[in-house]
Amino acid sequence: FMYINLSNGKLLKVRLEKRVLTRLIMTCVVLHHGMCGSLLPTRKLKRSKTRVFRLDSVLISPAKVINMDKKGFSNILIGIIVAIVLMGAGGAFLITKRLGVQKDHYFDDIANLPSCGDKKEFFTTLPIALDSFATIDPRGLLSPTAHTFPAPHLYFRMEKKTPLYAPANMTIVRIDIIQATNRPEIIDDAAILFGLCSEFKVYFDHVIDLTPKLKKAFDEAKVDRCDEYTLTYKDGPVDWKKCNKKVNLRVSEGELIGYAGGSEQAPIPILDLGAYDLRIKPNNYASPKRQFRSELLYNVCPLDYFQEPLAGQLNEKLGGFSEFGHSNTSTKSPTCGKVIQDIPGTAKGNWFAPNIDTAFSGHEPPHLALVQTHIDQSLQAFSNGDSTQKSNLEMGLYYFTPTQSGFINLDFSQVKPDGNVYCYETSNTYNKYEQKVIIIQLKDSETLKIEGREAISCGSGPWEFKNPTEFER
Repeated sequence: FMYINLSNGKLLKVRLEKRVLTRLIMTCVVLHHGMCGSLLPTRKLKRSKTRVFRLDSVLISPAKVINMDKKGFSNILIGIIVAIVLMGAGGAFLITKRLGVQKDHYFDDIANLPSCGDKKEFFTTLPIALDSFATIDPRGLLSPTAHTFPAPHLYFRMEKKTPLYAPANMTIVRIDIIQATNRPEIIDDAAILFGLCSEFKVYFDHVIDLTPKLKKAFDEAKVDRCDEYTLTYKDGPVDWKKCNKKVNLRVSEGELIGYAGGSEQAPIPILDLGAYDLRIKPNNYASPKRQFRSELLYNVCPLDYFQEPLAGQLNEKLGGFSEFGHSNTSTKSPTCGKVIQDIPGTAKGNWFAPNIDTAFSGHEPPHLALVQTHIDQSLQAFSNGDSTQKSNLEMGLYYFTPTQSGFINLDFSQVKPDGNVYCYETSNTYNKYEQKVIIIQLKDSETLKIEGREAISCGSGPWEFKNPTEFER
């Protein structure tokens, strides 16, 4: 069978004889990284020994059913390829009621909401009181290994427990409960995911004390999935367990939905706010083949979706304390930040550890980012996960002030695959601002070499690698 997900949650089923299915699979293998995307065995059907294959939003399973001649097979295959090309999906596609709108799996649970049309200013109420938080961190915070790549959400910084309200009439589609299983001092909190329309999805994270209405909806829903994983922070590793439940709950503008800021005994001094809009031009990765958390391609600044004067009031609070931490003065950020910063043919952007299928693994610990910082956006940083220990480079955040010429501290966007090795004099905020020299080289537009050095200055060069780690686009 070939199953195609429809926007109403139902499956369109097409029967294929096994030999015909084989032709389709082989054709898709030939087109791999082109129009068909990933074709991998994923699971077995309930009460069946049938193996199911996933072709992005298409499920394929071998079955001895009706015969189909070559002409019939060709018509189906041509139809699939034409649909993919027309939707510009690059491998992931979803047939919807509204033709011409590309859908991503992340947006499946809001697909039945009315279309957004051209509307943008959805939020008419502040989610938390303006005087309850000091600053808003722009998108792009770096905090390996949890956020080795720039974080796709804002951080509202607060000092006490604060009521959280619905910023508009909205439909809550999922609630996640997150627990730190090895750190009892970290209290459980929740993420609330909601839709305003079928192309615009938003979430709050680090919510505590859900209201009875939301808690009831969560308790009555079935667990969709639970994930357990470990992330390492400045103060050590944390074992997380996150359980998701799908709900369908309408809430009204201004309605209390929970609290932010934690408690006096266990403060959580932040509230995350993230948003995704399918209507924008995608923020593509440097490599068109890269599949990694595809919703990030549609990441937007949530503040752009508030009505005035609320948008202006919130934008005035964009900023925070310098990444270097040497000043008690808050810095105003010039923009709402940027998440995908890839510039093709240069070192700037996200780099991935090899031999990891990032289409199915959204965790960031093994990877590396060479990007601008989120508050003082004139600075740049190596946001380094846990893959480079052999290269004398520990997990951490290594900051520097970029130059526009030469071979030392050169702006990442100017580093190209020209055969040169570039040297950086950095400060590691994960280790008491230890001075650290890092060298990099672009072998080609898709491969980067990196290594740490036992020195505090680059000297005059040239620099040679001893045991580098390689990353890929």
